[in-house]
Amino acid sequence: MDQIAGASFQQVHDLLTSRSREAIIRLAQQLRELQPGALSNAKISLFFKAWGQIDPASALQTAMGFDGWIQGVALEAVADGVEPAGASAFVASMRQVSPELVSSSLRQRLIEKGIIRWAQGDPVAAAEALASFPKSEITRQAWLQVAESLAAHDPATALDWVQKNGDPESVSAATQGLISGWWQKDPAAAEAYARANSDTVVGQQAASMLANRMAVSNPEKAAAWAAQLSNPDARAMSELTISVAWAYRDPVAASRWVETLPPADGAAIAGTLSSSWARNDPAGAARWISSLNGEIRDSAIAGYSSVVALSNPADALAWALSIENERMRTRTAIPLATGWLARQPQAARQWIETSDLSPAEKSRLLGGRN
Repeated sequence: MDQIAGASFQQVHDLLTSRSREAIIRLAQQLRELQPGALSNAKISLFFKAWGQIDPASALQTAMGFDGWIQGVALEAVADGVEPAGASAFVASMRQVSPELVSSSLRQRLIEKGIIRWAQGDPVAAAEALASFPKSEITRQAWLQVAESLAAHDPATALDWVQKNGDPESVSAATQGLISGWWQKDPAAAEAYARANSDTVVGQQAASMLANRMAVSNPEKAAAWAAQLSNPDARAMSELTISVAWAYRDPVAASRWVETLPPADGAAIAGTLSSSWARNDPAGAARWISSLNGEIRDSAIAGYSSVVALSNPADALAWALSIENERMRTRTAIPLATGWLARQPQAARQWIETSDLSPAEKSRLLGGRN
C-alpha cells in the first residue's frame, strides 16, 4: 500500500484481480490510516477506481463504510472506475443511499457520473431511467451527455426522447447533446435539423453546439455552414463558438475570416478572437489589431487589453484609450485603470498623470468613474 501512489492503474488493477474479495477488503482498510493530503487522495483514488472496475458492488459497499474525506474520495473513484455494464446497478445503489450517509451534492454527482457511464453502454435504458428521475437529481450535463450517447446510437429515438422529456432547461441541454451525437452518426441530417430549427432559442443553442463540433476539425466548413443560418442570433452564436475554436487552432486564418464578415458580425466576435490570440501570442494579436479600423478594431482592443492587463497594464490601458467609441472606451479603460491602481498604485498613478490625456479623462481614470 505504501507504493501504490507510484503504480500505474493497470498495475493496481492486476494486483486486485489476483486477490480475493476478502483480501481486497483487508487492503482497503489500511487506507483508513492515511492522513489528508494530495498523496493520500492519489492512493485512495487509484485503489478504488481499479476496484470499481473489477467489483463495483464491493467497492461501493466498502467506500460507504468510510467516514469523512476518505469516503468522498473513495466514492468518486468508484464512480470513475465502474464499467458501463455495471453502471445501472451503481446508479440504483446510489439512489437508495440515505442523505444522512452521503451529502446531497456528492450523491447527485455520483448518480450523474453513473448515468453517463450507463449511457455509454446502453443509451436507451439509461435515457429511460434518466427521464424517470426527479429533476433535482439531474444536472444539465447529464441530460446533455446521455442525449449525445443516445443520438450517436439512434438519432430518431434520441429526437423523440428529447421532445417528450424534461423541463425547458433539461430540453435545452439535451438538444445540444442530441445535435452533437447526431452529427457523429449522420452529419448531413444533423446539420439540416439545426438549420431548420434555428429560430428557437433551443435551436440556436443546438446550432452553436454543432458549429463548435465542426470547427474543432474543420473551421472553414463550420464558418461556411454558419453563414447559411438565416436567424441572426443563431448565426452570431455559431460564429462566436467558431472563433474560439479557430483562434486556438490558427488565429491568423481566423482573423482573415472575421474580416470577411459583415461589420456588425465581425465586431461581435473580434474581442473573443483577440483575447484568445493574446493569451498565446500577444504580439501577433497586437499586429492584427493595428491593421483594423472602425467597430471591429474597437471590439478587438477590448478583448486584447483585458488579457494583457496583468502582464503589461500600461500597454493594455494605452490600447483601451485608443478605442474610438466613447462608451466602449470608458467601459474598457475604467476597469483596467482601477485594477492597475489596486495592484500597483504608484506606477499606475504616475502613468495616468503624465499621459497626454485631458484633465477630465485623468480624473475619471484615477477616480474609477464611468
